[in-house]
Amino acid sequence: MNTLLQALILFLVSMLQLCYSKPPNIVFIVADDLGWNDVGWRNEQVLTPNLDKLAREGVILNSSYVQPVCTPSRNAFLTGYFPFHTGLQHFVIFPPQPYGLPLKFTLLPERLRKLGYDTHMVGKWHLGFCKWEYTPTYRGFDTFLGYYNGEEHYFSHDYTYQNKKGFDLRNNTKPLREATGDYSAVPERYKDLYPAVKTQARRTYLAMVSALDEAVGNITDTLKKYGYMDDTLIVFTTDNGGPVNWGANNWPLRGAKVTLWEGGTKASAFVHGPMLKKRGYTNTGL
Repeated sequence: MNTLLQALILFLVSMLQLCYSKPPNIVFIVADDLGWNDVGWRNEQVLTPNLDKLAREGVILNSSYVQPVCTPSRNAFLTGYFPFHTGLQHFVIFPPQPYGLPLKFTLLPERLRKLGYDTHMVGKWHLGFCKWEYTPTYRGFDTFLGYYNGEEHYFSHDYTYQNKKGFDLRNNTKPLREATGDYSAVPERYKDLYPAVKTQARRTYLAMVSALDEAVGNITDTLKKYGYMDDTLIVFTTDNGGPVNWGANNWPLRGAKVTLWEGGTKASAFVHGPMLKKRGYTNTGL
């Protein structure tokens, strides 16, 4: 059964196919735990030049709402259903829990593959892995490089839960143990960008945001290098509001990650692409 969100996306893809000789590339970026006030286009003290450029050239979505924690939002992105329809509305999936996003739901990458797309995923899954059928390469993604749980140690790629530790980094379905020791997020040079920030948690958090921004710049530079940028739709969002206890900032919104206030549910988001008829503005509609 087609959901409204998936139907709209597929309709837009079909319309874009009429305008272009081939389907446009789609890059969908989910920033984990990004605060409302943790992007440069809203807070000039945050150094995100690549994201700022894309946002200002595209359409900033100023009233975009998500779920207050990871699993429910990722469920909604991929199914088009509010999570209470799929049973994932309560919190997040923890390692020993034997369930995931129900298999009866068809995910967006599966529908895109029927339109001729190659589909690839990098990063965090967090939608269940109790058996192979729940994992990304069984649910519409041609390839997957990332981890199944909600977090991992950036050096060892382990995840510890209730004093039990497990390795969680995979290339498709194979554990990528040769990556052990590689720092996947924040080398010290990113912290050096914020010498005036004295609170350690805030400085580390901002460093991670700038590392994210550099990664997005690497993606867009590669798209430009190979001539894909003029045929690519970029969608950027957070999965939930920022966790202020870990250094995030949602000002002037009330609340934070896990809460139902706007600090937990109002997302920094934008779309960017030459196929958008109107660009360079902020959309305040839902």
